This record gives sequence, C-alpha cells and structure tokens, in this order.
Amino acid sequence: MNFEKWWATNPPLKNKSSQSLAAHAFAKEAARLAWQAAQPQWQPIETAPQDKTMVDIYSKSLGRLCDYQLNFNGSGHKFYMGLGESGFVVWDATHFMLIPQPPESKND
Repeated sequence: MNFEKWWATNPPLKNKSSQSLAAHAFAKEAARLAWQAAQPQWQPIETAPQDKTMVDIYSKSLGRLCDYQLNFNGSGHKFYMGLGESGFVVWDATHFMLIPQPPESKND
C-alpha cells in the first residue's frame, strides 16, 4: 500500500471548515514524512550491523540479494553469505537494508 491510498482510507479530520483544511494539510504532510521515514532505506554497507543480523544487500555484480549475514575469513576480511542452497558468497556489497518484521498473523 502506498501513502496516498492509506491516507484516503484514514483521513484524520472530517470537518471541512477553512481552519480544518489548513490543519488537514499540515496533518497530511506530517503523516507523509513519517510514512517515508518508516520505509526501509538502503544504507552504506559500512554502517551495516557487525553481528549475524540478517539483512538484504546490494552487490555491484549481482544486484539485490535477500537474507544475508556478515562473515569474516581467516584474514579478517568481511564478506556476506546467503542462507540456503542458493546463497552466494558476496565480496562486493555496497549497501544494505534491514529486513522488516513479518506481518502479524490474525490467528496469533
């Protein structure tokens, strides 16, 4: 869902007076900025977690790769390794993105 679709279904003000229109415009801009800040963003690989946190990475040679962890070889050089049979060893990651939490199940 994008912001405009969400906003259309969740307007905070119902009153259409001129004062409330200004408040509505202010509230919409504040909500848009909060929405944008909450979206996952690519970050420089140098700022990635230094533990086994799973992240998505962007590689110069392979593009976007999901579910990778930081590892170190015997010489202390960093690389990323994917999980499962299709996981590649990646030495040229330039960016990372934290993986969002899965949606809550309605059965939980």
